[in-house]
Amino acid sequence: MVGPEGTRHICQSLRTNISLLRMDLGWNMVGRMGSRYVAELLGLNTTLLEINLMGNSLGTAGLTLLSQGINMNKHRSLKQLTLSYNSVADESLYQVIDALNN
Repeated sequence: MVGPEGTRHICQSLRTNISLLRMDLGWNMVGRMGSRYVAELLGLNTTLLEINLMGNSLGTAGLTLLSQGINMNKHRSLKQLTLSYNSVADESLYQVIDALNN
């Protein structure tokens, strides 16, 4: 399991990466804390097309952080964000959808 600390290292190393198109962190215990690092990456990265965060206990707070990261980056390329099995409220899912559609 990667966990929040491993997620931090992965996301920091990808801040300037321009070749990675897909990132799969599914079922890695990323948690709310780790979602903060993914959100920071989403605010900067312009090449990632797909991210899988399935089954990571992100919770509503984690999805709010992801939405904020997505909103910070107007040059993002993200097309698919998998968030199944994260125990989140519908409202936080709508925040992510709105961020991706803007």
